[in-house]
Amino acid sequence: MDLNSQNSGLLRKIESLQNFKQGNSYFNFIKNNEIEIFAEFSFYSDFFFCKNSYGLDAKSILLSDSTKAFWDGLTPVLGRIYNFSKEDASLTQLLQFFSFNIKDKINHVSICRLTEDSLIFICNKSLTSSLLQEYKSISVIQNYTKLIPENKNYMLSVDFSESIEDFCAKNIKDDSDVRDIFENALTQEVLNRMNFYFSSPSAVSKSSKTAVNVIFSTKSVFVPELLHSHLVNLLKDVFYDSAELIGLNFLGQAQSDIAAREFLKVI
Repeated sequence: MDLNSQNSGLLRKIESLQNFKQGNSYFNFIKNNEIEIFAEFSFYSDFFFCKNSYGLDAKSILLSDSTKAFWDGLTPVLGRIYNFSKEDASLTQLLQFFSFNIKDKINHVSICRLTEDSLIFICNKSLTSSLLQEYKSISVIQNYTKLIPENKNYMLSVDFSESIEDFCAKNIKDDSDVRDIFENALTQEVLNRMNFYFSSPSAVSKSSKTAVNVIFSTKSVFVPELLHSHLVNLLKDVFYDSAELIGLNFLGQAQSDIAAREFLKVI
């Protein structure tokens, strides 16, 4: 196949993606509803664990393992929204899931048991039926806006494998059979925070288990040391001192939408 045919085929794929009716995203769901802390718990190997979150630190994620019996007692009816407040002390039984750094910030937790094996909760905001429906409409399709020609569109790789490894080595037993679960949950927390930090017209995609590719769109000159410092500060809320080990690599500039989409694997 010649180059023109390849480009034509790629453009058709891009156009079909742009014309696809996009669903909601975690980013939009959290941002538009001003949610401070959000988490999904899933059942695995006799316990519930945090699967996905925004606003939790790593220690809180490690505290997520809990029994089915606990949640059966607390949220017995599927689909019903349960509210727990500091005012009536009902929140006390849930504070075990939050680190000391977060615990004092929690005044209210709203929970819905979606299925026997999954639940979601948000903090300091009440779940409503409409909010629950919005959550259920979340799509895994990645949103991406076109490059802004007058901006510099840097291609970056951000690797947090050493941060996760260092944090887990300090906080999880080496023989833990659920370490992979925790590592995946930590990665999701970081990915969600990255999506907020590099919001449109920048974009983020997961490139490996513990790394992301970023199109960093800015009018400013890119200073790697300054951006690395900002990312370390951002992720100290998650990994504490282990955030210092985050890796940042500059991989050039995207000169076209096609180049950006190829880099983000949005094709």
